Amino acid sequence: MAVTRENAHRGLLTGRKGPDYNAALVASPPDRRQPDDAWGGYGQAWSIIGTLLAGPAIWGAIGFGLDRLFGFTALFLSIGLVVGAVGSVYLVVIKYGKPKS
Repeated sequence: MAVTRENAHRGLLTGRKGPDYNAALVASPPDRRQPDDAWGGYGQAWSIIGTLLAGPAIWGAIGFGLDRLFGFTALFLSIGLVVGAVGSVYLVVIKYGKPKS
């Protein structure tokens, strides 16, 4: 049976009577959040994840190429991975570590 205004007095959905018997189940968002920026935090999180993954990947690939070019086994690869990891953490701290003023 569908719940409508006419049969709401039966208490099918809740014990309340009247037009507000089907109230919202979650709280409204805080006032400080802009409605057009609802996904802003997720974009920032993915940007940080992408930066942290891209640094070691790019610098590791450069190190791997230098290893192949000069005939070493994982010398420049390990250096590239460390440089990429440190550099990407540095970039994330510089870009997102300071609060906006």
